[in-house]
Amino acid sequence: MRIILSMIVLLFLIGCGEEKSTQTQVIQPTKKEEQTATIQIQKVASKVLTTQELFVKECSSCHGKNADKKALGKSQIIKGWDAQKILNALNGYINDSYGGDSKALMKSRVTKLSSEEITSLAEYISKL
Repeated sequence: MRIILSMIVLLFLIGCGEEKSTQTQVIQPTKKEEQTATIQIQKVASKVLTTQELFVKECSSCHGKNADKKALGKSQIIKGWDAQKILNALNGYINDSYGGDSKALMKSRVTKLSSEEITSLAEYISKL
């Protein structure tokens, strides 16, 4: 019995020791697949806004195209603020530590932005 069991284990170990192929098969996409991928990339890229476009879309209607207007006739003029002050204000709207009468409106606008977009907007506005 021991001999048979030893032979089975030996055969198992020999089978496990076989070298496996390390070659990787490269699959080339078809022309149609390449075109589809290119179109998808272009669609995504066209949705990415520049910071200027983002400012125009999200901010300028209330703050003016040069950030030199009191939003809704109530807020402070943000032109001339440094980037850190703007960043603190925008993040303050998100965490409810900043804002006055228009706090809810600003929070609804700012919370849909990524942290990268918020940082970019703060830099952009500080240079207007």
